Amino acid sequence: MAQPMTRRGRRTLKRLLGFKEANDGVAAIEFAFIAPVMLIMFLGVFEVGRAYSMHRRFADAANIIGDLVTREQEINASGLEGIYRLVPTALAKFGSTSANMTVEIIPIHMPITGGERQVRVYAQPATYSNKTSPPSCAPYTVSSDTEDVLRNTSFGLVIVKATYTYQPLFNYPVLGLIISGATWEHEAVFAPRQSCVAFQPNNGDDFQSCNTPCE
Repeated sequence: MAQPMTRRGRRTLKRLLGFKEANDGVAAIEFAFIAPVMLIMFLGVFEVGRAYSMHRRFADAANIIGDLVTREQEINASGLEGIYRLVPTALAKFGSTSANMTVEIIPIHMPITGGERQVRVYAQPATYSNKTSPPSCAPYTVSSDTEDVLRNTSFGLVIVKATYTYQPLFNYPVLGLIISGATWEHEAVFAPRQSCVAFQPNNGDDFQSCNTPCE
């Protein structure tokens, strides 16, 4: 025969049932779980937007350089350095990030060498951020479309190649593993506005144009 529950037992059971039904602090516990996820999502959206804007500025800076260079018939080393100074201005919105960018100008033409027409570099202009560009008369590989354009022009073309190493604004524990140190590349081909652009590798050197013979 079952023994009747004592008064102490009834109080204990009532407390246990009350604890089961209590919901005080549930919102705080749920927020503690959700808050980190929401924070990561917010920072991720912010960083992706910042990266997109910076990528557009980076590509625009490279295109501006190519456009300004191909407006000239002759450009010396100091003039080219002056054009390169536009890079920090183009990226000024994002602080001192221009140090992560390199710009390389590669003037090419298609002279007859050894009885065949070959794509070659005809000058070695100064680069931005101490990047080494191909030497004069070095062979250069281009796309078939660019090669077709070279066959139909005697003025040559100017290729602008730029790279940018992106750094996130904050050191994100997880997101930083994905986007930290990402390297972007941009390449654009420009045709001279007037005639072949002649470059002076260093001040005092002879100008090199697409008419410069390559042995």
